[in-house]
Amino acid sequence: MLLVGLGEEWIVTDAMIQEDLEKKNRDLYHLFQTARNVAAFQKLIPVFTAYYFENFIPEKLRRAYENMHEMLEGKNYFIVSLTVDSYLEKMGFEKERCVNPCGTYQKMQCYEGCHDGILSSEALMKEIETLLTKAEALEGDMAETENVLKQCVAVVDSYQCEHCGGKQSFNLLDANKYREEGYLERWQMYMKWLQGTLNRELCVIEAGVGVKHPSVIRWPFEKTVFYNQKAKMFRIHKMFYQVNEEIAERAFGCKCHSVELFSERNVEA
Repeated sequence: MLLVGLGEEWIVTDAMIQEDLEKKNRDLYHLFQTARNVAAFQKLIPVFTAYYFENFIPEKLRRAYENMHEMLEGKNYFIVSLTVDSYLEKMGFEKERCVNPCGTYQKMQCYEGCHDGILSSEALMKEIETLLTKAEALEGDMAETENVLKQCVAVVDSYQCEHCGGKQSFNLLDANKYREEGYLERWQMYMKWLQGTLNRELCVIEAGVGVKHPSVIRWPFEKTVFYNQKAKMFRIHKMFYQVNEEIAERAFGCKCHSVELFSERNVEA
């Protein structure tokens, strides 16, 4: 059985999106840049980030996921990830074997969290995709580009909470009041799976997990290895690769960026 934790090293940053778009789609790159630089359009940044996740992926990250998928295919695994993108599902991992406790751009909630309703963001993203496809054909016409961005803002503003009338936001940890209902069903599946690892051989792979949210992966994984004497851990991180003395005999630290390791080497479980 394999338990995998994906941490901060697997999170796509704004800078990574900019760099990737500059190589792959200059029109979208300039469009995203305009949204970032003009105050009136900055509310579009989360929506454009969601659009990027649905249509692009940095090449190194793609290779890393491909190699990890090959390693886990056919095995009894579960993945806990701090990422908020849709890459695990898009790269072929079984969605019933993955959980994203920090949320996802694929779901929406009331920004103020006034109720526990969770919605799909699919309808919003289809409207935004139509407008961005239109904007790509403008070939740098700034006046028309700004007009499309204004239309995007109008679409975003139209998504309001039916209970309090406030804005809808993506179901992410940085919402004013994060609704955990978006991931709890998968978390319960994870807890049930984890119970089945007791007294069984378990390989724990902690890839790129730092100290940002230690109570989600880092500390629970250490606890799992401590209590399961048949478990072994591989902790991979460019800085926080050290292992605790209590599990040192069955844990191994690798000082390496985990995405680079999985993208550039053949890793076998």
